[in-house]
Amino acid sequence: MDRLAGGHRRGGPGVVPASVAERIVHSSAGQMLGQAMLGLAQVFYGPKEEEVIIVAEGNSDPYDDEPFAVRLDPDHPEHSTIVFRSP
Repeated sequence: MDRLAGGHRRGGPGVVPASVAERIVHSSAGQMLGQAMLGLAQVFYGPKEEEVIIVAEGNSDPYDDEPFAVRLDPDHPEHSTIVFRSP
């Protein structure tokens, strides 16, 4: 096992957190404080509303309903076309 500065070991079950903040976050008191803060945020601001995204596949090209079609040629811009469909 590798030894770091100060005699601490790297890896394994006896890993010492790198900073004071990590020691506090990983302690049971830090966990309780964090959960209490999340609970208070829900009390004051309400539960977080997550946006629901629904994806549905259609059987046609989504641009078939457009009154025009644009075909861009990035390699040769002069070959780009716009086609207007009659109603």
